[in-house]
Order: sequence, then C-alpha cells, then structure tokens
Amino acid sequence: MPRAHSGNVVVHILGGEAPPSPPPPPPGSPPSSVASDTASATSNTASTTSDAASAAGDTGSITSSTSESSLCLLPGPPSQTPPAVPECRFCFEPALAGDPLIAPCLCSGSSKFVHDRCLRKWRLMNYGRAPFVRCMECRAAYRIRYRWPRETYRFTPAQVSQVAGNARTLFLSFTCLFAALFLRTLDKAAGYQLARGILDPYPDKTFIHLVVSDTVYAVLFYFSAIAWVMTTLLYILLPTVILPNIRHHDRYVKTAILPAIGSYVLSLHFFWLYYFCKALDPQSPEAYINLELALATVNLWTPRYLMQLHNKCVDGLNRSNYGAVLDRVVGDRIVVV
Repeated sequence: MPRAHSGNVVVHILGGEAPPSPPPPPPGSPPSSVASDTASATSNTASTTSDAASAAGDTGSITSSTSESSLCLLPGPPSQTPPAVPECRFCFEPALAGDPLIAPCLCSGSSKFVHDRCLRKWRLMNYGRAPFVRCMECRAAYRIRYRWPRETYRFTPAQVSQVAGNARTLFLSFTCLFAALFLRTLDKAAGYQLARGILDPYPDKTFIHLVVSDTVYAVLFYFSAIAWVMTTLLYILLPTVILPNIRHHDRYVKTAILPAIGSYVLSLHFFWLYYFCKALDPQSPEAYINLELALATVNLWTPRYLMQLHNKCVDGLNRSNYGAVLDRVVGDRIVVV
C-alpha cells in the first residue's frame, strides 16, 4: 500500500524510493530564496502526495476487480440433480410392473437396458437373421434359455436343389417315361390288369380300347401310373429319413401331418380324376388322360414340396420356442460368456 509521511518527506509508492531531501540554504543567502525553495519543495511534496493518492486509488480498483473476479471463479455448491432413471432403448420407458428391464448384452449407457417384451418382439421380427441371436451394436451373443431343445435337422438350399432341381426333375421325367414303356409291356402280358382291375373293376369299353391301342394316349396313361407310384414311395420313404433326426416327434407330427395328408390326397388324382371324368362323360377317356398328364407332371415336383414343408414345420417349431434372453447383470457382476 502507498504510504506518505510529512516532515522529512518520505514517500513509498508501490515499492519506489523516496525523493531526496532538498539541500539546506547556503549561509548568507537571502530569506526570500530560502522561502522560495521551501515553497517549491512543499509544492513538489503535495504533487507527490497527489500522485501517490491517485496510484492508491488505481491499486484499490485493481484489488477490488481482482476480488470480484476471484469470487466469480469460486465453485458453487455441489449439484443436487437426481440420477438418471434407466429406460428401455426401444420404447424409452422405465421398468414396468411385470416387465422389468434387463441387460441382455455388453452395451453400456442408454443402450444397456431393454424390456423383455420389447426384445422378444424385436427378435421375432428378425427370426432367422443375426438380430435373433445377438446384439447388432456390441455384437455380443444373447444368453438364451429355450423351453425345449431346438430342432436342427433342415434341408439346405443346396440339398433341395440337388434332389429337386430342374435338371433332376427332367431326368426323373425321362425315367418315368421309360418305366411307363416297361410297365405297359408287363401289363399287356398280364391282360391289362391295371386298367381292368386296379383302376376300375368295371371300366368302360371306350377306355379299355384306348389303353390297349398302340397310341400315345396308352403310353401317357402308364406314365401317369408310374408318377403316382413314385409319389407314393416318396411319401413313405421320406418320413423314415426325417423322423429319426427329429427331437420332438409329437410336436413335429402335429405340425406336419395335415399338410402332408392333404398333399398326398391331391397326388391321388390318378384315381379320383378318373372317376370324375367318367361321371361327366364316360365316352371321352382322352380328356382324363390329358388332365392326368398335366397333374402327373406336377407330381414330379413333390420332392421339392415335401422338403420345403419339412423346413417350414421345423421353423414353426423353433419360432414358437424362441426362448427367454437372460440378464447379464447378476448381482454386481456382468456375465460376459
């Protein structure tokens, strides 16, 4: 702080040195000179005191400003903001009664928690894709507890294409054609028992005449018969391949039995279409053979249909057994595996 003293002029302004005292008047000098020097010194002292006061005022204002700035920089009281309530990252709602929040993956922050109901809906929307079994943010696999073991035996697209592809179906068509020629030869030797007894115990003469004639209709009739035989064998043999690999036979049979029986009844058109055409016009067997040829060609695609039906049934069983995603937060620990 600046200080000023009277008498011998001693002035300390912001650590500065005091000005030297005026020299005493020489002996014999006139009094007016002494008075003049004394007035001059007094004026200098007053000026110095005024400068010191001005400096003191400036210093005080700086000190006041500094004090105010220091007060502004002081930290305030600790924040009283309540902690954030965890919410579902799908619906942005907190935990609900009967539907708590779980942490199904390794995500943190606002993406950590999710309702079990919301997660189940999201997984079912993405059934058969990656989001059904893992989080697409942190890529961690869900820990899923299924109600029963899931079915894993399915026909891959490569297997379906190999068994029921276009080339294989064309090969099967030629096989049926050659088998029809061989069957016609055997039936001719047996007195045409296929047309007279197996198909119809009391056939119309027009139909018998068409079957025994050396026309393309006779060959197509036996082609349809071979297609029906091969379809029946397929419906018998395919379950013997599938069922040993199914874990829950009762559930699988309940799911697959009605579509399988319905498709097999349709494949019996070799019989029911004959009686339908006979009831409409027994004198036109050509109409029956033409319609039967078209449906017999469709029968060649039965392997593809049955394989796809099996995959659909397995997917339906697994979809109903979607399982429950377990919470990774157990107490204070996070289950990583």
